[in-house]
Amino acid sequence: MADNPDAPILVHGMSAQDFGLWRNHPVTRLIHKFLRDKKAFVQESVSEQFLAGTLGLGDDEAQCLRGQMIEMQELIDLEFAHLVTFYGSNDGDGDEGAGHPEPEGPQD
Repeated sequence: MADNPDAPILVHGMSAQDFGLWRNHPVTRLIHKFLRDKKAFVQESVSEQFLAGTLGLGDDEAQCLRGQMIEMQELIDLEFAHLVTFYGSNDGDGDEGAGHPEPEGPQD
């Protein structure tokens, strides 16, 4: 990392400002709404199935749905600091995220 303490923290070339722009983009807002709504739908469905006796809390399906709801909430709650913690930061010198996997998929 550069010796300039005023240099922005970058994670895979993205600054906190870039993350903020993405976070407030209309597409991101719609995806977050979808994730919140889907999580609520799944939660209600699981609750109804449990009360009807057709789904036990220890069932594989219930555990799978629980995992999906946790992942949805993690995406909703994602902050730039989480990326810094997971990948580390750099000054654009190519040593990004040492020890952690590169993101998969298209890098737009």
